[in-house]
Amino acid sequence: MKLVYKSNDPNEANDITMLLENNGIPSELFENDLRNRGTHIPDGQEVHIYVNTQYNDALELIKKPNHEVKHPIDISKFNKTLESEEVKSSINQLKNQFIKYGSIVIAIFLLFLSYLIYIKT
Repeated sequence: MKLVYKSNDPNEANDITMLLENNGIPSELFENDLRNRGTHIPDGQEVHIYVNTQYNDALELIKKPNHEVKHPIDISKFNKTLESEEVKSSINQLKNQFIKYGSIVIAIFLLFLSYLIYIKT
């Protein structure tokens, strides 16, 4: 992901995100904030694009909204792919946690079993 735009106006940043997506450049809007002693202070919005090879097109489109993107991406297909990848990533994380904690539970069980055998002898 690459940063292509930064603004203190959330509406402006949202408009840029929509401009990019409507022209085939998948993007994401992030809110920056400063966290200081439990307080939440907004510190602007950032627009990032997913496909780094579209960086120059994105900058041109932001400068000139009538710019024609060279290689637009079908946003709905991209979002489905992205969701699918996120699901796969979540499943892999769950598997890793299951293996990690399952191993711990098995180790504790074996220690307990060893203890029971030890006290019976």
